[in-house]
Amino acid sequence: MSEYFDRMASTWDQDPMKIERSELTAEYCKRASLKDTGHLLDFGGGTGLLSVCLRDVFDRITIVDTSSEMLRVAQEKIKEAQIPNISTQRIEQDLSEVVGSYSAIIALMTLHHIPDLDLFLNSAAKVLGSNGSLMIADLYKEDGSFHHNDRDFTGHNGFEVEALSAKLNRAGFKVVQVTDYYQIRRKIKSGEERTFPLFFLVAEKL
Repeated sequence: MSEYFDRMASTWDQDPMKIERSELTAEYCKRASLKDTGHLLDFGGGTGLLSVCLRDVFDRITIVDTSSEMLRVAQEKIKEAQIPNISTQRIEQDLSEVVGSYSAIIALMTLHHIPDLDLFLNSAAKVLGSNGSLMIADLYKEDGSFHHNDRDFTGHNGFEVEALSAKLNRAGFKVVQVTDYYQIRRKIKSGEERTFPLFFLVAEKL
């Protein structure tokens, strides 16, 4: 999967939809009434579109991603804009590789790419501090049309929020907010354009 994102990295920030989505996600993060805004982990944060929008909200931000090219673009952006409180970290596969303690985690359109949800959620609980929050912005359950043109996709076709909330509860979280917040329009296999709704979920570590 990282190879796909490596190929897309140089043009990622040229998509107005991705910019709009990141800006709106940042607004929802700001409204989330987080208990601790010390250190944000932007998991799957890619080129840093979202992190840059949140640079004045958190004391520190770490962008974590499996794509070295996405992170290279992020690093160039951070350097050019002289943003001292954002750093990057590359991982091979999943959140279990991340060490340290964080105040909050945001995963924007990342969770549906992660095969082992339980591993991710349990790892999130481990790296979050006592007042930590996990924010997830992702697709509602769909029929597979969203990734119809990606033969290498092995993730999830969106999520049923009730089932995801149950997994979060088992991992030691309490879901405090679920909101419809964005829609992605894209062509599906038939050639018609379809709307795919996204949810914004906030869960607090118990």
